[in-house]
Amino acid sequence: TDTAYDTLRRNETISQVLGDFIVVMGLGALLIGGVGILNTMLVMVRRRTEEIAALKTFGLKGRQIAMLFFTEGLMLGIVGSLLGGVMGSLMGALVNGYGETFLNQTLEWRVYPEAIVYGFALGLVTTAIFGVAPIMTALQVRPGIILRPNEAQAPRLGILQSIGLMVVVTIVLGLVVGQIVSPS
Repeated sequence: TDTAYDTLRRNETISQVLGDFIVVMGLGALLIGGVGILNTMLVMVRRRTEEIAALKTFGLKGRQIAMLFFTEGLMLGIVGSLLGGVMGSLMGALVNGYGETFLNQTLEWRVYPEAIVYGFALGLVTTAIFGVAPIMTALQVRPGIILRPNEAQAPRLGILQSIGLMVVVTIVLGLVVGQIVSPS
């Protein structure tokens, strides 16, 4: 026979495993989203190589070009985070409606503003972390490309820059993940 205490303990264990699984799935989604941000921004840099070269020719410094791309990336992060918060809330309401129909009972559901704010902030941090590589790539564009537009080569980072960037991104992402995982 099971006592109420045994059932409670078993349900707590199931709840903990399910919660940990959801956190791992969220971290996987965070990584996939970060790689998407990285690729999107790299495509933007490669398509705008001549524009970057022209800006450098007109006298813009590397840090100014970096700030342009960083601002653009953050704006994309803001829009994506806002859409994610709205879509997540709408999907939660939709899933709740299906759950009520499936279980044939009312389920309490509400919007948690702190979760939306947390997700928004995490989206911006992820954008900032994964936006560093495209910004560094944009800094590698040389003004001479304007003179040879048909020979435009995609700028690349050096091996030491790539390794250093991977180390920094891994450490910063590890710190962010550590803050997420440490409460559980």
